[in-house]
Amino acid sequence: MALPPGPAALRHTLLLLPALLSSGWGELEPQIDGQTWAERALRENERHAFTCRVAGGPGTPRLAWYLDGQLQEASTSRLLSVGGEAFSGGTSTFTVTAHRAQHELNCSLQDPSSGRSANASVILNVQWLLATRVEVPLLGIVVAAGLALGTLVGFSTLVACLVCRKE
Repeated sequence: MALPPGPAALRHTLLLLPALLSSGWGELEPQIDGQTWAERALRENERHAFTCRVAGGPGTPRLAWYLDGQLQEASTSRLLSVGGEAFSGGTSTFTVTAHRAQHELNCSLQDPSSGRSANASVILNVQWLLATRVEVPLLGIVVAAGLALGTLVGFSTLVACLVCRKE
């Protein structure tokens, strides 16, 4: 039979109480790729998978993805239940194909037991480059225009010289 805790054990427990209370248990906070807020540079049409994680706590939360305010379907989602009243953590993955019009990706967590919600955000900085099918012909036009101008100036100079000699 175990003895009740002595004053020393009680004092150690009281010293640990602030650490236990601030450990996040019960404070659900999602993180996208390990951060609550981040900025990510992507090239246009680049695909990138973002993972939203949430630590365990009471209740079973709902995770949802929003791209520029529009609800999206997650690629994969997994919540690990401990029982009907708690869960041990969860992840949700969403893959983005970057486009210039996209600016912000949010992972939203809703705790149905408390009604609280929390968000993690990634600001998308989509780098736009001209496609090679546009760059190469454009370069050809610029070079050809330069050569044509040089040829025109050369011929006009030659004609001017011929006209001057006849006089």
